[in-house]
Amino acid sequence: MTNIAVLIGRPTKDIELRTTQSGISVASFTLAVDKDSSKQKDEADFVPCVAWNRTAEILSQYAGKGRLICVEGRIQTRNYDNKEGQRVYATEVVAERVKLLPSGQKAQNGSQSVSSSQQGNYAGSGVNGQQASPQPENSSSYGQAQSLSDPFGAGDADAGINVSSDDLPF
Repeated sequence: MTNIAVLIGRPTKDIELRTTQSGISVASFTLAVDKDSSKQKDEADFVPCVAWNRTAEILSQYAGKGRLICVEGRIQTRNYDNKEGQRVYATEVVAERVKLLPSGQKAQNGSQSVSSSQQGNYAGSGVNGQQASPQPENSSSYGQAQSLSDPFGAGDADAGINVSSDDLPF
């Protein structure tokens, strides 16, 4: 089974960077995600998230309160004992990849992507210590297919397709 979470939303406050006793950067934040509901407008879910290493550093630097971001990661449930000795359970999204999205006036600047996963096509600053820096969106291959010609000739609407009913399997 796969544990993948993809959220698009805005941090509810500026993201604060902390450092663990072992020197690892960590940033915890809450992401306000609009509900896709046609009945109720202005409803949002508030999802707790955590980012580690270089991803945490870049988030704290570039993704302030209200900045539209896309978080890709996994859902994690953990527990701990609080000061009163009670067991507390916490569910959060561990951000493995974050993309800074354009919003409003900033849309002309493009978006940037930051990764912290160590698997798949993700490059980043995972537990293995790799580092990533923001990459402009226009450096990816998305959108390049628009300049390619249609190999099936769909652009030639007058050509049509001749198929007899004998050739159809149904």
